[in-house]
Amino acid sequence: MRTFDLDAHDAGDTLRRVAAGALRNSRFALWALETFDGDEELARAALMDARRVQMARDSFEHVSRHSPGSPWAEHWAGVVAERQRLLALRPATPIVPVEITRWAHARLGLTEDHGENARRARKVGTRAFVSIFATPGEQDATRVADRMALGVGVFPIANGWRPMPRPDADTDLAHTIGHHLAYETVRRSAASAAHRARRFLDVAGSDAIVLGNSTPRRGTGRSWSPLTAATFDWGVAAIGREWCVIAVFTGED
Repeated sequence: MRTFDLDAHDAGDTLRRVAAGALRNSRFALWALETFDGDEELARAALMDARRVQMARDSFEHVSRHSPGSPWAEHWAGVVAERQRLLALRPATPIVPVEITRWAHARLGLTEDHGENARRARKVGTRAFVSIFATPGEQDATRVADRMALGVGVFPIANGWRPMPRPDADTDLAHTIGHHLAYETVRRSAASAAHRARRFLDVAGSDAIVLGNSTPRRGTGRSWSPLTAATFDWGVAAIGREWCVIAVFTGED
């Protein structure tokens, strides 16, 4: 079994390619790449199953009925063919671990907190990839953020993480908790969202290194480095001496 180089400049792109075929998260892609010695084709095939082929067929049939001859019909026909091809190549063994999260956390050296702090993570919202981990021995903040990203099932972005002043992180996390990411519709009161954001980031401590995948909302010409395959996403990671936290939200228009 080959250890996948998480620090390679193209690690995130490789994981995305492997995950995309079966619409799996990054933890599955990491397992497949390491199990099949970095062979992307076998890794993609190992993640395919009959249910995912049927999902693609259902989408193709729906589009064909309602928009015959449209580019979407051609698109889904291609997806069906590709998933069928991968399913035919799928190795019989080994199979994807049932406890993929546990496997990933062990591989990444992450220990998730299930105590008092976990309640703060849950209150950030069910629409997000959120977790709190004991800070690992590795103290490079970007490396820790990338490992946390993989730990919750999103993709590493290396230099895509940007330093974020804590006041900006508080403000932007509160806004994201309180609003739909794509439409900006209000989901929670400003006071409640601010309280949840502050308590969540407080877990990492006042001297934590805070990183975001985007420039602050207060700036102009905002940009971001995607952590997911969603149309929009926003993420923050805070790495403290004892605890580190991550929250990633997604949105579709």
